[in-house]
Amino acid sequence: MTMEPATEVAKLDLARLFTSFAGRIRRQHFWIGFVILILVNIVASLMPKFIGAVLTFVLMWPMAALYIKRGHDMGKPDSFSYIPIGLALINAVVSTFWKLLYEDGYKAATASGDTSAIFSGPGSDLMMISMALSLVGLIFLIWAWSHGR
Repeated sequence: MTMEPATEVAKLDLARLFTSFAGRIRRQHFWIGFVILILVNIVASLMPKFIGAVLTFVLMWPMAALYIKRGHDMGKPDSFSYIPIGLALINAVVSTFWKLLYEDGYKAATASGDTSAIFSGPGSDLMMISMALSLVGLIFLIWAWSHGR
């Protein structure tokens, strides 16, 4: 009878973490994956408009895989994960519209020093909606998954 070392349990397989919807993941692996996705999203926001927008939507798959597997670990149904996934999808649409429609005006207003133009108009409203959705999603994650194992 051979026993596998304890380190085998703690191994993190990034390919399975971000592509598979089956199975469970540990809390630590969830948060590592979450931070990786945030960092990749930050890089995507710095890319040119179209590439960043496409990358934002491509990242929805690994995010959904991450949330659903963590939900499995806590004994929650897949539908429980639809709330943060839906909020993230709406946020991605709002952020993409802002990036494609208003980013150039924001940069011009920032460069000219006209701070009143930065916080007026529909572009600032979209950014406020995006920030609010991000905050609600993060609060939901912390609340929902702090009650799990």
